[in-house]
Amino acid sequence: MSLQGEELGTTRASLRARLALIVLLAFIPAVLFLIYDALMLRQRIHTEAEDELRRLGQFVADSYTASLESVHQLLAITALDADVEQAAQGGDPMACTTRLSELTAYKPGTIGFGLWDLEGNLICAHQDFTTTLNVNDRLWFQQARKSEAFAIGNFQLSRPANVPTLAFGYPVRDPSGNLRAILSTGWNLAALNRTADWSNFPADAVITVFDTEGTILARNYDFEAWVGRRRADASFQPLRPQGESLMRAIGADGVERLYVVRPIIGPGGAEAWLSIGRTPEVIYAGVTQAIVRDLIGIGTILLVAQAAIWWGSELLLLRRIARLVGASERLAAGDLKVRTPVYPQRDELDQLARTFNDMAEALQQRQAELLEREQHLHLALQAARMVAWTGDPHQNHIQTTGNFPDIFGITASEYAEQGFALLHPDDRERHQQTVTQAVAEQIPYRSKFRVVRPDTGQTVWLDEHAVPVKDEAGQLQKFAGIVIDVTEQKQAEQEKERAHALLETFLAQAPLGFLLFDLNFRYQLLNRRLAEMNGVPLEDHLGKTPSEIVPSLAAQGEQVFRQVLANGAEPIEVEFCGDTPAAPGVMRYWAEIWYPVRDRQNTLLGVGVIVEEITERKRAEQRMQLLADLSTLLATSLDYEVTLQRLTELMVPRLADWCAVDIVGDNGIVELAAVAHVDPAKVQWAHDLRRRYPPQVDVDYGVYNVLRTGRSELYTEIPEELLRKAARDEKHLAVLRQIGYHSALLVPLQVRGQTFGVLTLVWTDTNQRYGEADLHFAEEVAQRAAMAVDNARLYREAQEAEAQLRAFNVVLEQRVRERTAELERSNQELDQFAYVASHDLKSPLRGIEHLARFIWEDTAATLPDASQRHLTLIQERIKRMEALLNDLLAYSRAGRHRYSPERLDLAALIRKTVELLAPPTGLVVEIVEPLPTLIGERVPLETIFRNLIDNAIKHHHCPAEGIIRISVMDENSWTVVSVADNGPGIDPSYHERIFEIFQTLKPRDQVEGSGMGLTVIKKIVETRGGTIWVESTPGAGTTFHFTWPKQPSGEALAQPNSL
Repeated sequence: MSLQGEELGTTRASLRARLALIVLLAFIPAVLFLIYDALMLRQRIHTEAEDELRRLGQFVADSYTASLESVHQLLAITALDADVEQAAQGGDPMACTTRLSELTAYKPGTIGFGLWDLEGNLICAHQDFTTTLNVNDRLWFQQARKSEAFAIGNFQLSRPANVPTLAFGYPVRDPSGNLRAILSTGWNLAALNRTADWSNFPADAVITVFDTEGTILARNYDFEAWVGRRRADASFQPLRPQGESLMRAIGADGVERLYVVRPIIGPGGAEAWLSIGRTPEVIYAGVTQAIVRDLIGIGTILLVAQAAIWWGSELLLLRRIARLVGASERLAAGDLKVRTPVYPQRDELDQLARTFNDMAEALQQRQAELLEREQHLHLALQAARMVAWTGDPHQNHIQTTGNFPDIFGITASEYAEQGFALLHPDDRERHQQTVTQAVAEQIPYRSKFRVVRPDTGQTVWLDEHAVPVKDEAGQLQKFAGIVIDVTEQKQAEQEKERAHALLETFLAQAPLGFLLFDLNFRYQLLNRRLAEMNGVPLEDHLGKTPSEIVPSLAAQGEQVFRQVLANGAEPIEVEFCGDTPAAPGVMRYWAEIWYPVRDRQNTLLGVGVIVEEITERKRAEQRMQLLADLSTLLATSLDYEVTLQRLTELMVPRLADWCAVDIVGDNGIVELAAVAHVDPAKVQWAHDLRRRYPPQVDVDYGVYNVLRTGRSELYTEIPEELLRKAARDEKHLAVLRQIGYHSALLVPLQVRGQTFGVLTLVWTDTNQRYGEADLHFAEEVAQRAAMAVDNARLYREAQEAEAQLRAFNVVLEQRVRERTAELERSNQELDQFAYVASHDLKSPLRGIEHLARFIWEDTAATLPDASQRHLTLIQERIKRMEALLNDLLAYSRAGRHRYSPERLDLAALIRKTVELLAPPTGLVVEIVEPLPTLIGERVPLETIFRNLIDNAIKHHHCPAEGIIRISVMDENSWTVVSVADNGPGIDPSYHERIFEIFQTLKPRDQVEGSGMGLTVIKKIVETRGGTIWVESTPGAGTTFHFTWPKQPSGEALAQPNSL
């Protein structure tokens, strides 16, 4: 399609205009350079003018400053004048008037001098005045009096001459330095202005001096018209806070000038201000003329160039360009098959034509590709559940991709008609506001909302992104956007939220504590149960360290925390003990699992901890251990007083701070049988207190009430009222308060239906309280203790019977010789009886042992653990009973057997004994040689050494490091043998008791033995006429000494192996 003539003409005219514009644009750099050069020249002249103004300002300011300083010096000197000082102090004012008159004549330009008292009244002046003058209202006077220094006032009309002046004040002091008067003078501003030399300043310069309030003091033009006027123009307003400044402003006379404004610094600081202004027209006059001249030259050249372009363009360019334009218009109209002729000139236009043809070909191919890609995009949008759209917000019209109904259930046009009606009611208003605001402000928006499909009623979650599309003028044309179906994603998020809520509920209701430490050992996450364990609100934990929340557990926790960080893989199971703010001072226990927490990239985020409180379990274990220890203790002695004392010591501090046992004696009197306290020093005090204040008999509480009723008493807390009720008097009440009773238990000791004592347990620690569980446990302890005491009493009765028998034997000693033969026969019968008794007692034991073994062999796989332990315990008790019978038999024979004396190498005998005992590895038996050779009985000595060395090994706290040292000393006819070890030692209170029958230092469950070894040794030694004793302190080892005759007695020599 060819262009019409009119269109071609328009195109050519347009092209000519563009060529002309190109020529014009070519001249623009020259014009810009010219303007730039002019601006630089103008800037240089401006800078020079500023420098000149600063110099002039500095000159004028220095002149005024020098003048102010001269006034200051003149006043300072005058104030020291004797006539002035006398007048100020009440002297003759005439001399002062004469002196001030001379100064006025000497200093032209001033309006005179005056001396004023501190009330502002005239004392003397350079002339006499007929009127009364007072300057109390003048600024210079007020400032000079207040600061007692040189002061400058504001502009004023002097009194009484009404001359424009600038006044100054200076303090006059007496010889003591006290302020007595103010000396003043003033400048005649009109005279000063007339005498000022303004000839060295530019003709257009306007020089103004004004005070700090803006009142004009001097001006080089129209002084009389301006002096005393207040400046309010722009050149004055910003001055005082800045110091010197340069500005361009319209002055008070309405003329714009370039000003320099600076302070005039006087003796007291900025006393006045100076401004010098010049008009820009005068400053820049030369620059303006040069610019006009250059612009006229450039304009002439431009007109000639434009004429050449206008006539030459038609021939060389416009026709070919017109053809290209026509082809371009057809291409723009959608005709991708259009091509333009190509000419042989091979110039730029020919290349442009070829390029146009290539472009048309490429566009034709691109259109085919775009159609194909559009189909692919449509498929991709369908797969991604995404709709692309464009819409005109003003015409309610949208265009979308073809998959719109797949998501919305209706067509785009139907959706446009219904507007926001398809939106879910909960989202409709919010989404509509978002869209309305975006359209109004022409900004992008994003909104998530739900629609209800009309075809299925299904709720679909959508995520819409839209941006405004504007034309070149910035006017909104339409909005373009995409809508993504995020229903599946939203459902996944909701499921995740439900799972998170479920997890929070799980953690909140879990009986275990859960927490997460960050890498700085600070609480990052925890549940309510852990906060309850600690006794601190959950929120107060976050961001803090354990040392700030649970100080008693912080060190233990930090050690495990460091181990987890160092290990980084395996969980660590630990048990902690301590107290928390939930129960201060109460020892509690926790089982914890510490483990590293990592993200999906295996990056360590912190340390997680699972906490289970096991306080009750631990307490149960402790009580079971206490019962086990109690059983062992009760089996170690048949002396009930010793048993009761050990019982009280066992209870403290495990179950009480105080523990006491009261027993009804044979005389019916209640006696304090045993007492223990956490502070051993208070035990004797307890006995003294009991003697002073024995229990009351006729009350319905306490020891006697428990003895009468046989029922326990539980005092969870002991209030002040109960203390007052129990106190005999005020002194007794003070003692009870001093003891600090907090909680108590009283439990009867009963056996065979009879109550014979009371076990009392007391907590003085305010953090401890007894409860029902403690009461039941104490009753169990009391029951076992009562049985042990009853057995001990029976044993004591047997011992007393034995003692009576022994006393009877003493009486019968006189008849021993007469009945020796009968005694020997009795001994033989006794040995026979011991053997038979041992055999007869062992036979049932062996039967029991066989029966227990048969039960074990037949039912071991089916019996519960408790029954298996019981069978094992039966077998151990059988072995212990056999050992006891053997020891009883040995004890019955000890001392009555005599063996043939022989020469004994003690060192060889001891080595042989040690070899038979087979001491553990590491234990050393040292024999301090040389040892003597004795004539004596081998078997008794072997028995003594075997028992002593065996005891040292069994009771050593660290056998691998044990040392047993055996040494011998001569003492007349006796050999003193010492067996020393470095074991744990023996408390002196047990030195005599250990030689008694059945006495052991440790429970038999810990160290096997019958408690008769030392008893047998003692009997053997004493029947040979010797003695045995022990030296020991706890922690310092033990040494047993015994004496042995160097030669056997005549009886032993005469009757070997006799009975």
